[in-house]
Amino acid sequence: MPKKAKLPPEEHENSERWTVTYSDLMNLLLVFFIVLYSTANQDTERAKEVLSAIAGAMSGTEFILDGSGDSILDSYSGGELTNEAIEARNMEAVKEAVEQMSEAMGMAEGSIEVAIDEVGVHIKIKDAVLFNSGSAAINANAQPVMIKLGEILKNLPNNYIQVEGHTDNIPMGGNPNIPTNWELGSLRAVNVLRILVEKAALNPAYLNATSYGEFRPIDTNSTPEGRANNRRVEITILRNYAVSEM
Repeated sequence: MPKKAKLPPEEHENSERWTVTYSDLMNLLLVFFIVLYSTANQDTERAKEVLSAIAGAMSGTEFILDGSGDSILDSYSGGELTNEAIEARNMEAVKEAVEQMSEAMGMAEGSIEVAIDEVGVHIKIKDAVLFNSGSAAINANAQPVMIKLGEILKNLPNNYIQVEGHTDNIPMGGNPNIPTNWELGSLRAVNVLRILVEKAALNPAYLNATSYGEFRPIDTNSTPEGRANNRRVEITILRNYAVSEM
């Protein structure tokens, strides 16, 4: 009688195989969360770099955002930052830096005023800070102010900057090179722009100069004080990102 063929020995299932799959899954999850974390922190790190550069523009001066004593860098909570939020914080830092520059350089109160709105940062400089009466040439003692201002503005490298020349309504006379307030405002704006580009190394592709002459007053032209307020150069750093509310 023929012998029955022996069946192969039954294989026992390896009860530890699940640990290999589990380990692979954990590794994939770890890589996934590392990528998420690094991506989320890119904007935050860039914002800190910009604010650190602004702090350095004032030769070691520590800027204060509010009365709490916290520095600009300390004010970062490390939370989620959108492009709009980063730009808003950088503009606040620039505003604070300009105000502290004005105080540190002994500028008279009201000589330089800074405001932020939905358009951007507005820096108003009275003409007496920069020019002699009826002249478009920047005074020698005003050049360090503009250079220091340019060093601060340079830390918003991707924002367009508009330099505007404004005058009072007193007609020009006796100077054939500056026959009207249009020319006076234009030449003053261009001369300010040139210092920002040539002395402070701002990118000229992001700057433009324009003149509004006497036609955009911010005060009355019927008093000497009002006319002095209207004679100004206004530097506007334009937002790249719209804000929902101010």
